Amino acid sequence: MKRVLLWSVCGIVFLGALGHILFYEHAKDAKRRELRRELMAIAAKSASSIDAATLARIPLTMDGDKSPEYKAIFDTLLQIKEAYPIVKYVYILTNTNEPGILQFVVDADPLPAIITAKSQRSFPGDKYDARSYPGMLNGFRGPSADRKISMDDWGVTLSGYAPIKDAGGKAVAILCIDMDAGRLYAYLQSVRPIIFLLWALVAAAVIAFMVDLALRKKIVPGGSSQKP
Repeated sequence: MKRVLLWSVCGIVFLGALGHILFYEHAKDAKRRELRRELMAIAAKSASSIDAATLARIPLTMDGDKSPEYKAIFDTLLQIKEAYPIVKYVYILTNTNEPGILQFVVDADPLPAIITAKSQRSFPGDKYDARSYPGMLNGFRGPSADRKISMDDWGVTLSGYAPIKDAGGKAVAILCIDMDAGRLYAYLQSVRPIIFLLWALVAAAVIAFMVDLALRKKIVPGGSSQKP
C-alpha cells in the first residue's frame, strides 16, 4: 500500500512538473514567434515606403548625412517610428565588397555614448559586422527576424528586417527595425528559476521511482536476486 502511494505521488509530481515545463516553454516560444511575425510585417510594409533611387544617391561618406537625399530618407524613418510605437531603432544597411560586412546608409537613431563620443549616430558608410546575425543577412532575400534577443550597447532588442528593392526588383539594401525586448527578456528570466525547479521535481520523482525499484530486489552474490 505504501509503495502504491509512493508511486502515485511520484507520478503526480512527474506529470505535473513536466506539464508545467511544456506550458512555460510553449508560452515563451509563442511570444517570441508573435513578436518576430510582427517585426517582419512592420519591416516589410515600411520597406515599401523607401525610395531605392533616392537611397542610391546618398554618398556613403561621413558628410553623406548632409545630402538632401539623406534627409528625405531620414524623415521617412522617423515617420515609421511614429507609426509603430514598438519600434525603438530604425536604420538602413547595404552590402559591401566583404561578405557579411554591411554598411550604414541612413540611421535615424543616436548611438550610445559608450560607442562614440564624437557623433550621435552612425554615418553613411560606417561598417557593421553582420556575420553573427543570419536573420539580418536573410533580410536581403525577404522579410526576416532574429530568433534570439540581442543584448548590446543599444539595450535589449529583438530585430526584424526586410529588403529595399529597386525598380528592377533587386534588393539594394535592408530596412532594420529594432524593438525594445526588455519586458520579454525580463519574463524569460523570471520563468527560468521556475523551470529549473520543475526539472528538479521531475528528477526527484524519477530518482525516487528508481530507488524504490532497487529496494524491491535484494542483490545476492553470483548476480542472482530474490524478492524480499
